Amino acid sequence: RLGYCLPADERLKDFAMLRLNGVIRYCEQHRLPAPLIVKSAVNAGAGAQALQQSTDAKLTALCAYDDDVAMALLAGARLNGINVPNDMAIVGVDNSPASSLTSPTLTTVAHDYIAIADYIAAGVISALNKQPSPTPPSSASIVSLIQRESS
Repeated sequence: RLGYCLPADERLKDFAMLRLNGVIRYCEQHRLPAPLIVKSAVNAGAGAQALQQSTDAKLTALCAYDDDVAMALLAGARLNGINVPNDMAIVGVDNSPASSLTSPTLTTVAHDYIAIADYIAAGVISALNKQPSPTPPSSASIVSLIQRESS
């Protein structure tokens, strides 16, 4: 079963909810149970608490809001004696440079920010020229999984 770890930082709430809603939609489309939702600040103790909730619920994988939260989960796993990925898979988002330096290295979701920026710029230019909006890029063309050791 899948879980989703929200950031404890309330300033990120709106964006975090957009990402969570994407995970919920994916689960619905693939007839998977809705993810269990936990929260973690970016520190080992909070990561350990979120992992304890996740293991108590018999989860096998946690998607984190971003790589920072995922790294807190990795640190919490070490504190709790949880083997990543054998006991719990952990996946971050944003492909931060530090994600390849963790132990185990962090599986993460990368975004093609150039393609996203190009689409936004094309939309602005189209609006200024009173032309139809450009076709948005497909998710598959702007998002990719960077498979590493944590999953």
